[in-house]
Amino acid sequence: MSGKEFRPKIKIAKTKLDYLFEIAALILILLLWIKVISAYSALPEIIPKHYGFTGKPDAYGNKINIFLLPSVGTVLFILLYVLAYFPHAFNYPLKLTEKNVVVVYKSATRFIRILNLYLAFVFFVIGYQSLNVAHKKVSGLNSIIVPLLIIGVFILIISFIINISKKKR
Repeated sequence: MSGKEFRPKIKIAKTKLDYLFEIAALILILLLWIKVISAYSALPEIIPKHYGFTGKPDAYGNKINIFLLPSVGTVLFILLYVLAYFPHAFNYPLKLTEKNVVVVYKSATRFIRILNLYLAFVFFVIGYQSLNVAHKKVSGLNSIIVPLLIIGVFILIISFIINISKKKR
């Protein structure tokens, strides 16, 4: 090789588990849309649109803002869904070789699908709780939700890096 990284464009077959992750993420996004659309007319005109790290609302706006959560969640879902088809474009913490490339690509695409499911879950939880806050059923997001959701992303990333680093062969 002439200084160029080994990045073959190969198709990675999806497993039943990969399909399950994608379907579960899609279901969460659809459920969020259904929940938001069905609750919209009963929302007060002014609702929380942002929460601080403690889970308390720190910005308010028109109820139309409730559609931001499912909209952003949908865009992220689509982007990550498509991204999983391009593992050759990812950055890896190891050198790709003919021996490890398939295993590394499989791990990377699985990570993207798990991350997609996790983010769909995050958007669903925040959307559901936002509706509860708007209806004054609760005063804010549970104070433990925000840190747990953030920690969850880091756990996923660290787990992937550890997993992928074991595949150096």
